[in-house]
Amino acid sequence: MSHSKALPIYNGPADWRGPEIRHAKEWHIDLTDSHIQEIKSAVQYSVDRDVSIVDITPETFPLPHLDKILQRVYEDLLFGIGLVMFHGMPVQEMSRADIIRAYVGIGSWLGAAVPQNHKGHILGHVKDIGLDHTNPKHRIYGTAHRQPYHTDSSDIVGLICLKPAKSGGVFTVS
Repeated sequence: MSHSKALPIYNGPADWRGPEIRHAKEWHIDLTDSHIQEIKSAVQYSVDRDVSIVDITPETFPLPHLDKILQRVYEDLLFGIGLVMFHGMPVQEMSRADIIRAYVGIGSWLGAAVPQNHKGHILGHVKDIGLDHTNPKHRIYGTAHRQPYHTDSSDIVGLICLKPAKSGGVFTVS
């Protein structure tokens, strides 16, 4: 692909390179015990009201203290550095259903979930389930094949690690 016109030079807070921010604290958020309890309470709130995953909103997933942090995160994602990493979600202590509710619930404070595939799923699991990466009907994230550098077509992309990979699965800011 050839472009006849060079892109304008961006000069703002998201103009960074990995080595410049690798050790910066500004994009890391450590969840406290009270944050985690608030998330667990919001999960239970949505369960008690029989809210389906696709219908979770900030109103059905109340975070009365964490909301201020999430408002700042939203601003940083769109107008600041452009990334954030939460630390401390106790996924080992939670059921898969509760993890999904927590993930979608927190995400609802940052934007609307959009379908990830033709079936309308709002979540996709990046896991080798034995699919053939050469089959055009298979998504590469369901294979053991390394994903090439790519972008996802949305304003905000979220990931949650449920279990560290035995090997591979490297995430670097380089």
